[in-house]
Amino acid sequence: MNPFDRIFNLKIKLIFPVIMFLVNNWSSAQTKYQKDFNEFWTDINDNYAYLDQQNIDWKKVKEIYEPQSSRISNDDEFITFMENVLNELYNGHSSLNTNLPNSNRLVPSGSDLYLEKVGNKFIIKDLRKGFGADLAGLKIGMEVTAYNGKPVDEQLKKFLPKFTIQHNQKMYQYAIDMLFAGTHDIKREITVVENGKSKTFFPIAYGNSN
Repeated sequence: MNPFDRIFNLKIKLIFPVIMFLVNNWSSAQTKYQKDFNEFWTDINDNYAYLDQQNIDWKKVKEIYEPQSSRISNDDEFITFMENVLNELYNGHSSLNTNLPNSNRLVPSGSDLYLEKVGNKFIIKDLRKGFGADLAGLKIGMEVTAYNGKPVDEQLKKFLPKFTIQHNQKMYQYAIDMLFAGTHDIKREITVVENGKSKTFFPIAYGNSN
């Protein structure tokens, strides 16, 4: 072995332990919430069948949310954080097995009305008979102008995916469904225009007339 080879091999032997030390320390420095997020991200990346079909940029999702996971300090924060991550899938059938009082109700199981955006208007297209929205007096065909006293459009941003700024109709529909399903801790106020007059309804969260 010539002197150059001996020096090269010596450098490799010195560098490799340093690299392993840095990798191991980076891993151990991760909080449990970072580790849980990364495990979740990998599981979806490897097993979720609709990433390509829904044109979800899952790598971009990791870029957005992984830095946020390092700042989480308790379980409640992590639940809220993961609910935001799940919005990136814009699929109501994807949910956590736990929630908080301020968590959104699940869709479609927790929904009692269905709206669509028609032009610049939000129109009630369907109601779940005997449940809150129906019992409160809301009707199919009504134009909704506000939710809990605020314009609908600005509140949809909370539920729209962050991996893109080009939101399609399915993404908007998911956001509409989530908004009007409401949260567990806040009573809903739905303002509509009926016969040219503004009227506000207060649907109960659950309940069936039967």
